[in-house]
Amino acid sequence: MLGKLFKHEFKATGRHFIIIYSVFFLITLFNKLFLEISVPSNRFFSYFQNIFMIFYVIMCAAIFIITSVLVVYRFYKNLMCDEGYLMFTLPVTIEEHIIVKMITSFVWMVLSTITFFISILILVSGHGFEDTLSQIFDLIREVSTYFQSQFTVFVLIYLCILIVGTLYNILQYYFALSIGQLVGKHRILASIGAYFAINFVIQNIIGFLFIFTNALNLESYYLIDESEITENIFEYLNTFGLIALALNIALAVFFFFATKIILTKKLNLD
Repeated sequence: MLGKLFKHEFKATGRHFIIIYSVFFLITLFNKLFLEISVPSNRFFSYFQNIFMIFYVIMCAAIFIITSVLVVYRFYKNLMCDEGYLMFTLPVTIEEHIIVKMITSFVWMVLSTITFFISILILVSGHGFEDTLSQIFDLIREVSTYFQSQFTVFVLIYLCILIVGTLYNILQYYFALSIGQLVGKHRILASIGAYFAINFVIQNIIGFLFIFTNALNLESYYLIDESEITENIFEYLNTFGLIALALNIALAVFFFFATKIILTKKLNLD
């Protein structure tokens, strides 16, 4: 049953994202065409070139905003509106419903990010870009060779932060929606308010931890010799990365189980 639920979820959301990605790539190709064609002193051509570039910049921001909105909308519509009467009669637990929604949303967020970077590569390809990219990769290889294990740990930590951080953001949306549905009226406004309130608390906690951790290490900044700064920078970044990763994991777990408890005991279908 869980496999059928995944299939249904990807099918229901996929039709929206296929349209979004197709439009985005179409605008990217038009911009690439306008950049490659040179028509000097032609106001009409320059006008359309600027228009399509504006559309492209808007779409670059919109693709992430639309992805987040669809993630939120799908969870709310499917589990907290009339569809919820059907969804909660299925032989699937609350945890499985949340996991299916979370993993599906995660996949689309990753695909949206990949789509964005592919469009950037299409747009800037040529004109010496390949040489610049080759120089960047050479620099990365030199850094990884010099720092060896520290650089590998750095990459692994921040890759985990990207993955866990994305899941944590999705679950924060779900938690805010689960709080908002407790309100009889103005559920959407209550969910938005809950999201910003949660975000405000988390940002203050992160700010306090950052200040506190830096205060503990303040003396070490004066003790580090100039020649040792390069050797210590990855150790410093890895320490903060581990703290951030642990915090993201803790928040993701909290949001998951808090959402599960609310939907189990306090579900208020619209």
